[in-house]
Amino acid sequence: MKKFRYQLDQRIPIVEVVVYGIQWAVMLFPGLLIITDIAAGVLNLNIVGKAHFFQYLLVISGTFTVLQTLWGHRYPIQEGPSTAVLLAYIGIVPYGIRAIQGGLIAGGLSILLIGLSRQTRKLNQYFTPNVTGVILLLIAFCLL
Repeated sequence: MKKFRYQLDQRIPIVEVVVYGIQWAVMLFPGLLIITDIAAGVLNLNIVGKAHFFQYLLVISGTFTVLQTLWGHRYPIQEGPSTAVLLAYIGIVPYGIRAIQGGLIAGGLSILLIGLSRQTRKLNQYFTPNVTGVILLLIAFCLL
């Protein structure tokens, strides 16, 4: 059996925490910069708008990463914008920012209601690991 450096609930020394935090930030920034560039280009944002958009992405991604790490799935992975969803937003840009915001609200409420109703368990029989893997690969290939 493999011996791990730290046990599950053991505290990591502060020096390593800082190093891992810097590593996490270095991995986070490129993805957020790419999303910012794509969205700013489509939304015709000026340099100030682009900076605000990037700042919002940093705050939201950081906040949800902390929330997920403490109370959600408990993995310290980046929680950030989905490029698959970004493509849908790009499609409705001609309808304006209100359409995008309305879509976000409607989608969020729909997911909340589905989650609260616990109806997703019935779908698990259709979404096996193989099906989920194929769907994720198709999304990745569509983004190329």
